[in-house]
Amino acid sequence: MGKFFCVDSPFVNHCSLEAVERLPDGVRSRVVLKPELTNSWGSAHGGLLATLLDASMTVAARYAVDPDGQQVVATVDLSVTYIGPGKNRIECEARVTGRSGPMVYLEAVARSEAGSLVARATATSRMIGDVK
Repeated sequence: MGKFFCVDSPFVNHCSLEAVERLPDGVRSRVVLKPELTNSWGSAHGGLLATLLDASMTVAARYAVDPDGQQVVATVDLSVTYIGPGKNRIECEARVTGRSGPMVYLEAVARSEAGSLVARATATSRMIGDVK
């Protein structure tokens, strides 16, 4: 498996996250469930959903500061709300909602194939090193 947008992360690769497209203010991504990514009910594991939301918001933050996405970013705050079960394929849309100095504010939603809300999240990311 290759890069998740501009990032090469062994854990993201392990979770089978897929890049879909860049947006003017964010990204779209997805995960197709495999048995090892599910919980005891056969739905997406909460940790997988948190990873999908966080990784997608991190990439959106990187692109917000650098068109090539090479700016290093660290999540300093993440809040996830789980709403419903995720089955089969889960789509995520992450967007930048604001920026102040090295801080980037983000939100994301994860939806089932049928379009029902599975989870939503907000995050604050901090640019590390030279901020572009």
